[in-house]
Amino acid sequence: MGVCLFFRGWEPHSPRKGDAMNVEVIVKIDGREVAVVKQKVAATESLDLEQQTEQLRDRVGRVVLEAGFSRLSRNLRHPCCCGQRMQNKGRRCVTITSLSGEVVLERTRYRCQQCGTWQTPADAVICCGPERQRRAFSCRRAWLVSTPCDRLS
Repeated sequence: MGVCLFFRGWEPHSPRKGDAMNVEVIVKIDGREVAVVKQKVAATESLDLEQQTEQLRDRVGRVVLEAGFSRLSRNLRHPCCCGQRMQNKGRRCVTITSLSGEVVLERTRYRCQQCGTWQTPADAVICCGPERQRRAFSCRRAWLVSTPCDRLS
């Protein structure tokens, strides 16, 4: 999966206090445009600018994650149970918490006609447990919980 980002809107003039930058990020995956993320960035101090830039990065990250998760779930094999292929019971959406924020994933659910067992193969590949969190997010959260506050500053 090739990801290409194009940025527009960074004017070369020196900004005056309160000037806003109109930022437009075009996200292309494998040469196909999948999203245009637009955001007005206006800051009077560097911390505000950094926070707005982080928000923009997270929005772009969610777009790329949704496309990647969708591709992963589509490429999974049809599951079997009780010696036969499980019945496709349609697609359902789930919200996953990642480092970039919440991402919505549509994945296929299957049910065994013999024993009634349900399976959602994409959950095993993408999610980390019943909390619906990505492994990286869970590890970061665990690190923050176990880290004394004086080490964070």
